[in-house]
Amino acid sequence: MEKALEELLTQVPPDNALWKIWEYQAFREEEIIPPVLDLGCGDGKFTRSLFPTPLDLGLDLNKGRLKKALSAHVYRFVLQADACSLPFRDNYFGTVFSACVLEHIPRVELAVKEVGRVLKPGGKFLFSVPSHCLERYLLAPEAKSSPWLSFLRRGFAFVINSILSMRHFYPPSYWSALLTGAGMRLSHFRYILPPKAAAFWAHSFFWGNAIFPTLFLLYQTSLKPAILRVFLAALLPLVKGSAVEGGALVIVAEKPG
Repeated sequence: MEKALEELLTQVPPDNALWKIWEYQAFREEEIIPPVLDLGCGDGKFTRSLFPTPLDLGLDLNKGRLKKALSAHVYRFVLQADACSLPFRDNYFGTVFSACVLEHIPRVELAVKEVGRVLKPGGKFLFSVPSHCLERYLLAPEAKSSPWLSFLRRGFAFVINSILSMRHFYPPSYWSALLTGAGMRLSHFRYILPPKAAAFWAHSFFWGNAIFPTLFLLYQTSLKPAILRVFLAALLPLVKGSAVEGGALVIVAEKPG
């Protein structure tokens, strides 16, 4: 895990690396059934850290990111398409994988139905999303709740969610209902990003993204090992153990055979 976190830190800001390493730990424990569709694949950097061999297909709306994913040989094929209207026949994929994508889709129920349609009977849908708990972890997660603190948290959440275009923050029961309506069933789920980790993610969001261009340049110099040691010392204590509740969810669903 430490090696994976080091690699993430050289590719994305510290806040993103923290979120992704929690996803990494959870997804690594799940078996995938080919052929595999990466729904909302982006540039494929995170997928490459998870899977040792190229996946069958990466799909995204962003043509520039797809070009980067294809040139990095993360996927056998890439396709620019909308998750709410997948250009595939019914019952085709053994696994649909999606890391922090569904929360950005306005009509998320349509995307989930499309996944249910293209998934083979017995196939799996692995995905991660922010949870309904995230907002209350953004500021002082251990402090006693108060109207003033709730107001500050809502304001902080509004700013971050607006920047990241995050729209959906649901509990597992809501996702279970969406999956059932799409012909799948929720097999199991796991909370990730516990309170302290979620708070660090939120607090480092602004300064982490601000300094990352400079960090990226420094990673090309002899200072790279020293910088990575500093961030590893800060982040590793936040990625140990399990989360009873957390700011994000990793969900595994199945389509009945």
